[in-house]
Amino acid sequence: MAKKIATILADMKLLPILAISALILTGCGTPGIVHMDGDTYFIQKRSAQVGFGPPEAAKAEVYEIANKFCTERGMALETVNFKMVNAGFGRPGSVALQFRCAPKTKQTSESGTSEVGQKEDVEKRLRALTDLKERGLINDEEYQKKRTEILNAL
Repeated sequence: MAKKIATILADMKLLPILAISALILTGCGTPGIVHMDGDTYFIQKRSAQVGFGPPEAAKAEVYEIANKFCTERGMALETVNFKMVNAGFGRPGSVALQFRCAPKTKQTSESGTSEVGQKEDVEKRLRALTDLKERGLINDEEYQKKRTEILNAL
């Protein structure tokens, strides 16, 4: 009888370990990309996050996987639909991304930064530089040198 009880207790010690392992593995699975139709794809991920709040890590993971998928095909990611469900009491958070791999356009560079965004950044930097000069914080020589650096970075 004592041997049977010892066996049951030993099995019970393993039960929590097995349960925790199963939970961890469920949350850590790599989501797969599903082809929906034509040029549209879908990816979904449940968060392993405990507690309330948005599943930001899962969001980052699905976007990273989708970006890699499109980049391997020489294309750019284009989001069709994105849905995020926050984690709640007794409910894990989840994200679902529907996307396409679109041909890269002139507005998308290899780094993923749009040329329009770069021009806006240059304009912003030049305005700030001009403001510094007008307030007397830099002289004409410093202004011209920095202006040339900003324009050469284009």
